[in-house]
Amino acid sequence: MQVRRISSFASFHLNVVGYKGRLELSRKVQFDRQIVGYHVDKVCHSGQVVKAVQKALLKRNVHGQPHPLVIRTDNGPQFKSRAFYEFCQQMNLEHERIPNKLPDRNAYIEAFHSILERECLRWNCFETYQQAFEEVERFIRFYNTERLHGSLKDLPPTEYLELVTAGVIKPQRIAA
Repeated sequence: MQVRRISSFASFHLNVVGYKGRLELSRKVQFDRQIVGYHVDKVCHSGQVVKAVQKALLKRNVHGQPHPLVIRTDNGPQFKSRAFYEFCQQMNLEHERIPNKLPDRNAYIEAFHSILERECLRWNCFETYQQAFEEVERFIRFYNTERLHGSLKDLPPTEYLELVTAGVIKPQRIAA
């Protein structure tokens, strides 16, 4: 069997919810940098993005807020679709798209993609897309539960959130 290296996002898509960036669920929710919803596949359609956002809203228990939450995205076709627009309207989500060719407006998610590339994808050779997808999912679990984040007082996101929720520490201010 020929081994091929799958190490580029040109090869597959990763859409993330819950991290400041690609999909941003309000600055109020985003203080722990946890990945709370995502979709990994060779393609990504609006229905898959909607499911990832629904998962994130349920996990964070922020669906049905009286004030609109903000979702920031790039300008991919799945985010320009009627289905995504209608979903945002139905869920009272304010959809904000970054300007074309300005990835710095998505700096947090670009940083996450860089971390994923540097700490996960470069270290592995995959024989199948399924192997790559499983490794990305494993890395996201590691990223959320074990990887230390300097901006979170050198704690992993889940531990940081637990300590903030318990009132043990105060949340770090993260720039918009």
